[in-house]
Amino acid sequence: MGSHPLAASTGSSEPESYGAQVLTTTNTLADTNITSLNGHSLLLSETQASSGYSNVLFSATTPSQAKSLDSHWTMDLYVYLPNPEAHQAFEVDLQYVWGGYWTKFYTECAFNISSGTGYWGVYGGGNGWTFLNGKNGAPYVPCDRSQFSTPWSGGPTSAGWHHIVWTFLRNPGGYAQYESLTFDGTTYQLNNYTPTTETLSGSNQGDFSILVQLDGAEDATTYPTVQAYVNQVNITHTP
Repeated sequence: MGSHPLAASTGSSEPESYGAQVLTTTNTLADTNITSLNGHSLLLSETQASSGYSNVLFSATTPSQAKSLDSHWTMDLYVYLPNPEAHQAFEVDLQYVWGGYWTKFYTECAFNISSGTGYWGVYGGGNGWTFLNGKNGAPYVPCDRSQFSTPWSGGPTSAGWHHIVWTFLRNPGGYAQYESLTFDGTTYQLNNYTPTTETLSGSNQGDFSILVQLDGAEDATTYPTVQAYVNQVNITHTP
């Protein structure tokens, strides 16, 4: 997964520094002493400036384009957050351009939402994020820091790793419908939840990308470094 970091979106401060490092050790992640999945994790990190609430977006675009309209998509990856307290949220996304429409399958675990209750959020177009809190027709999908800090009993021997699988439907109109989320073996059926029918124009026919965004916590003095290990990222798509 090649990465191209883009620093600081609207509403956040510029990080002091950021980087992506491919770890190729055969037994351990170099600075955590936690057994790796396969010795080839990608370490994404940012060092916050004093103001905190910084973020950095890492984007990887496929080297080959899709040749036809594919409606069904799966985003499957393993993630390890060494310190969930350093994150105000953790975002993983997929985007796809076809037929002049740029479809955004954007998701985030919003740790701070509802005074720290935490829910998964999905992109809602001009309305911003829609949080899956079980209200106003939204499904109920909790997501808090304990889910990332508590060992996954059914997972690999490395207790820090967690498995995220999203399935999406790209509607012929160009907008996203959310089918399901499986987190550490627990599946939440979203029943083609559609947060918005808003469409965006796109000119790179067939391009698709995966994105990971780190969102630093407010207290940059206590949490100066924000890190995520990512491994075994797989994107599948079918008509």
